[in-house]
Amino acid sequence: MRISSHTNEDMFEKCKFAAEKGDTSAQHMLALHYIDGEIIQRDFEKAATWLRKAAAQGNADAHYLLGVMHEGGEGTPQDSQQAELHMRQAAEQGHTEAQAWIDQHTGNQSSSRKDQRNSDMSFNEGVDAYEQQDYTKALRIWIPLADQGNAQAQYRLGLMYFKGLGVTKDYALAMEWYLKASTQGNADAYFSLGLMYTVGAGVTQDEFQAEFWYRKAAEQGHMAAIGTLQARQQNFNPRNRQELK
Repeated sequence: MRISSHTNEDMFEKCKFAAEKGDTSAQHMLALHYIDGEIIQRDFEKAATWLRKAAAQGNADAHYLLGVMHEGGEGTPQDSQQAELHMRQAAEQGHTEAQAWIDQHTGNQSSSRKDQRNSDMSFNEGVDAYEQQDYTKALRIWIPLADQGNAQAQYRLGLMYFKGLGVTKDYALAMEWYLKASTQGNADAYFSLGLMYTVGAGVTQDEFQAEFWYRKAAEQGHMAAIGTLQARQQNFNPRNRQELK
């Protein structure tokens, strides 16, 4: 449902202001606004322009979307070589959707699929231990998996540091693991980062950043993030939003 209000206008203008100042997260978000057409009229060419700016600063999500756009010829000339180039640049940063695209389009299926299945089995053993409140065992299982790049394990470690389960509560380490999981597109990590910026846990409270992470989670169908965004739109008061520096 389209919500036409000063809430959306204010959010868009502040996003644009930050993007023009060179904020890569804002540039990516501004592109998403031009793609979805909810707040501003849909414009794929403008979306591509802002994605290029974000990609030039190494934003993996921007590279991925540029790959998609070059593949389909939306907002950019259709160009399979450019599509693959951007997908590879995103994949090099651990972007799982970009890596899946590369696997599918090049036929270069990962030789570590068996290792991945074993990793998933180990991760589930950690879940069982966590649910039984055996946090020491869960940590023993998840730490090596997280070090190997398992996004679910990285998110779970972030959660344990955030709550202080089996470890000393440490918001900085929670943020570190959430960010690692987020680079692989983990929706729970996106949502948790939004929460940290909402309450100012280990970071300066920042409603703009919170909105950014909630939207990334919502784009993946994260129900808590969708509900949070809806509540924020209903309760929003422009005077309460901190000015962007």
